[in-house]
Amino acid sequence: MNLDVLNGFDYGIVSFFDYQKYRKVKNKDWIKSIIVFVFPYAGKDAAIDGYLTAKYAYGKDYHLVIKAKLEELAEKLKLSRYEVMTDISYLDEKLCAVLAGLGKIGKNNLLLTPKYGSRILIGEIVTSEELPITTKELENPCIDCYLCIKKCPTQALSEGFNKKQCLSFLSQTRGNTFDLYDKMELVVGCDICQDVCPLNRREQAYPKEFCFDIKSRFLLEEFEKLDEESFKEYYQDKAFGFLGFKRLLRNLLVLETNNKKLSLEALEKYENLIDEEWFRNHLEYLKGRIKNG
Repeated sequence: MNLDVLNGFDYGIVSFFDYQKYRKVKNKDWIKSIIVFVFPYAGKDAAIDGYLTAKYAYGKDYHLVIKAKLEELAEKLKLSRYEVMTDISYLDEKLCAVLAGLGKIGKNNLLLTPKYGSRILIGEIVTSEELPITTKELENPCIDCYLCIKKCPTQALSEGFNKKQCLSFLSQTRGNTFDLYDKMELVVGCDICQDVCPLNRREQAYPKEFCFDIKSRFLLEEFEKLDEESFKEYYQDKAFGFLGFKRLLRNLLVLETNNKKLSLEALEKYENLIDEEWFRNHLEYLKGRIKNG
């Protein structure tokens, strides 16, 4: 097999047998090798008014982009049996990348790579072919500056990683820890621990598909014109499309309240728009914040 077709990609190969020593995967005995890829994305904030997503969602849905690239590579490799994945996977992707020698886990709970820092997305081709492994021992590039821990506004990194306190996780859930949402700055995700990381100071070249597009900028007066169906159609090529209209609207109302741009009268018009308890409860909390100044 000619692996030269992988030249130009940042990848590593780990045997599925070695992976199974750490994480057991059932009913996948046909897999022999895992080719792991990392793809960089934007590091600079988009210079535009409005509320933004985290940078990983600036461009086209990375699930679509990476899967298409890996399908093309798998065909060029002439693999007899394979499967491509990114994010939605039965594999621990960060562990795969570590075992393949692509990076180490930093204090921000993200994969840190020597070349790209943590601004990367991970994808895999699992195959029935036995390929030469590329595992190499890397020093952890995390420099023990603790900036990610110190700057996290919800202390999600203070004792390991507490997902339920992570703003990125909260932006995607129907959570009831309303005081934590008071710290939100982005409509989808959170970039704080990445923005302060010294390893992310360099802007790297990244696929053009991940360049910022206007769909990753949100204005409440524009967004409220949508409904569930028009939301799905408009954001079908964005990584956050699965969140749906209701959660994104909640996030926008939180951000407007956080920035003192929403009046009590303006907020009340949304009370009858979505008749779901989680939404109404959060609105009641936001009303209390506005009343108390």
